[in-house]
Amino acid sequence: ALEIGRVTFYWSGVTETILCAAFLLALLSFGGVRWQWALIPVLLFVVQRLGLMPILDARTVKIIAGQDVGESNLHTVYIYLEVAKCVALVAVGFVSILTSRGSEIPLIREDKDTSK
Repeated sequence: ALEIGRVTFYWSGVTETILCAAFLLALLSFGGVRWQWALIPVLLFVVQRLGLMPILDARTVKIIAGQDVGESNLHTVYIYLEVAKCVALVAVGFVSILTSRGSEIPLIREDKDTSK
């Protein structure tokens, strides 16, 4: 089962990398959101892929080989990063929609003072 999980995470990583590149390309092409906001999910992705996944993969290889690796909360950290990444992507999308429509959206419409 762990071997299947490794393969699954490998291919989901490849897919996420392609989607991250498409996300960055769309930002470059269409704009609509500040780069500071857009970099949050990208940085979370980089931390997951380059920081956390190699450690989790090494642990999995040791477990498959029958070695004792002890307890770890790395999977919980991975889940928190995944949730944070999803929230950040939704927030970037929401901000992008709001900024692309400007004052047409009631949430950000500026009421003009008609008393002047």
